[in-house]
Amino acid sequence: MKYLKLCSLLVVVFLFVLLFSGTSAAVSRNERTEKTYMTIQEAIDDSENQDTIVVDEGTYEENIVINKENLTLKANGTVIIDGWRDREPVINIIANGSKINGFTLINGTHGIYSSAAGVT
Repeated sequence: MKYLKLCSLLVVVFLFVLLFSGTSAAVSRNERTEKTYMTIQEAIDDSENQDTIVVDEGTYEENIVINKENLTLKANGTVIIDGWRDREPVINIIANGSKINGFTLINGTHGIYSSAAGVT
């Protein structure tokens, strides 16, 4: 009986360690505020003009809209944005002066669509 309890306890501990060790979700971070977000769009929505959003390595399934002036998006490692909405661009830029660096974009109608000026 003690052996069965010990084995059960070891299995629970093993599953707990397996579940919580070495796993982390991809996140976006605002350099000015140091706040982190689970999606790129959340980081953009909570940002101000001229902020820089750093996006950690991973795959993000979202179509994003950049609506803040002079916002910079930087990839930290290999970052894929999967624009799963087929009738929208992966990144839609509607604010002037946006900068995007280091992303791989897949799906969507366009990789990047911009109606703004001064986009790099």
